Amino acid sequence: MEELTGTVVLVNPALPYDPARRQGQLGVIATTDLSIDEIQVGFGNGPISVYAPNALLSLKPHHQLYQDILTHVKEMDIADFKNLLKISMLIQDVPGPKQLREAFELSLSSPATLAYSTLPLNEKLGIIAEQQQQLRFSFGR
Repeated sequence: MEELTGTVVLVNPALPYDPARRQGQLGVIATTDLSIDEIQVGFGNGPISVYAPNALLSLKPHHQLYQDILTHVKEMDIADFKNLLKISMLIQDVPGPKQLREAFELSLSSPATLAYSTLPLNEKLGIIAEQQQQLRFSFGR
């Protein structure tokens, strides 16, 4: 999926085993080969590391995050609520690199904030595939 190239991702901080030792770090997808569940991620001037899609986290789309905030507001700590609102504002339009970095850094402020603001990349891939399927269906392909 070429559309993933250049996507900023977070290596899951709870990843039990990471030979590259990049848990909790931001990287950029360099290449993908989903036929073998392989995503190569670059980390600035360091070497490229290989991950499975479920080892990487992506920020939730703004509309999904905002809906989750409204739905679960009574279950959240005030700090988590505030951080989630900040993340939501940062990614509202088309976020630049600075906004993405700040949003991901805020997502790491607590386990609850991380859980509410991110989703595993393999789930995002499922959403993308579903949207593509709906587009093909609506255009009669």
